[in-house]
Amino acid sequence: MQTAIKNKQVVLLDCNGSDSYKEAHIPGAIDFNAKGDRLPTLLPKDKDTMLVACCGGPQCHAYEKGAKAVSLMGYTNVRHFSSGISGWQQAKLPVEK
Repeated sequence: MQTAIKNKQVVLLDCNGSDSYKEAHIPGAIDFNAKGDRLPTLLPKDKDTMLVACCGGPQCHAYEKGAKAVSLMGYTNVRHFSSGISGWQQAKLPVEK
């Protein structure tokens, strides 16, 4: 999954909340909570595109809200990046602020 994210083969939804997003997020991630009504305009038109919802880490369930929202929009390839931002940082991968 990390390779797909780094190669921009997926659309990543950061479901941690806007404050956490501002502190650090995986490069290219969309702040799910801040986009509100604009979210559909930021997502690909192809409903089969892989969308990956992430949050804080394996014990966090904030991703569920984002995954459910995009599924209700008709996206069929929705995944969960379970290691989240904490796993990304533990792997010493770059973040954006």
